[in-house]
Amino acid sequence: MRHQIRLALCAVLFGTVLLSGCGRQGNTTVVLWSHRVDVAAIVELYNAQDRGFKIEMRFVPDPAAAIRDGVALPDIIIADSIANQSMADLFLPLGNIIDRGPVVRTRFYRQLLEGGRIGGRQRLLPLSFDLPAVMFRQSPENATLPEFTLHVDQIQSLGAEWNRTTGSRVTRMGFAPRWDPEFLYVMGMTHGTAFREAAGAAVWNEEMLRASIEYARNWSDQTNGGVATENAFTSRYGLDPKYQLLIRDRIRFAYISAGQLFRFTDSQRARINFRWIRGDAGIPVLENTVYAGIVQNGRNRSGAQNVLEWLFQPQTHIDILESARGKRIPDFGIAGGFSSIPEVNERHLPRFYPALLGSIPREDALVFPPQVPRYWHAIRREVVQPWMKREASALPQPRPLVEEIRLWLLQRG
Repeated sequence: MRHQIRLALCAVLFGTVLLSGCGRQGNTTVVLWSHRVDVAAIVELYNAQDRGFKIEMRFVPDPAAAIRDGVALPDIIIADSIANQSMADLFLPLGNIIDRGPVVRTRFYRQLLEGGRIGGRQRLLPLSFDLPAVMFRQSPENATLPEFTLHVDQIQSLGAEWNRTTGSRVTRMGFAPRWDPEFLYVMGMTHGTAFREAAGAAVWNEEMLRASIEYARNWSDQTNGGVATENAFTSRYGLDPKYQLLIRDRIRFAYISAGQLFRFTDSQRARINFRWIRGDAGIPVLENTVYAGIVQNGRNRSGAQNVLEWLFQPQTHIDILESARGKRIPDFGIAGGFSSIPEVNERHLPRFYPALLGSIPREDALVFPPQVPRYWHAIRREVVQPWMKREASALPQPRPLVEEIRLWLLQRG
């Protein structure tokens, strides 16, 4: 039902967004491409104001690739896979906005802003980011958990306390890293694997990657009775949603991102709680940061600048949150994540999401990821995470990770 409501809302928003561009020609229309449906609500808010321009939004699954392949160009792109060096020629430098325009008064997370520097110049501005967490049931047993964050080591030890065996069958298991490949990847981030872009290719710390895999293997062997035992438990109970397994005390923790967590209904969230995941260096920020940029050869540069000057004001982010609440839009925060502006998160976000009161991380507690190469989000999902799961399961690998990535890129062409 909630999914159907979300689709209906998206349909209404897209109808409003597309109609707003009809009948307008020349430099009064700003064409925006995005692969994110939650951007439609932001566009609708802008179009409701009298700023001299109207946005026409188009849903494009891969905006950067569409620019390379197509003839018609947008004026703005908002996406979570564009902050890499291969995009330098696609976007205008934003010095007139960030240095001399009204956005100069906006304080971003410093490293998040730095992630939008391509080719030595600020070409993208960060809009939102996401964080990893574990969720658990509200219960007396969990009332004494450490506050705010759980270190990966603590998730392991606290999960071990939950394990129960009845006869020869494991009937409760606190947590297993291999339940969610995204958690394995996050654990790699906390170990310092640091997947990043260098000369257009992916590089990483192989020693730290191996250390994170060995950590996951030891977790299975020493805490959960081995991979076979984990697999038997998953086969028996794993078809049920993680939320239901938590409520039934079948598991103690489940991995989730903030963007996913706050899509639950209020009644669902009332039965669970969460803690941010951290490593020795802090809480790793996920790689799906949403950025916005002005396309180099777009037709309406002044209109695009007007949109970005409006979008990156603290008050605009507050207005976006207010509008989403009024329309009961289920997506979390700003474009599915935390605002890129610390002031908005620290002073205003808990008003809209009371569960975040006292749980907004300070900037110095966050570890922002480096820039990653083109196609990395797909590579991570289709190549890296499955490879890490096979390694953590001690299964034979067809080839080393670097070769898996190379083959994937060759097949993509």
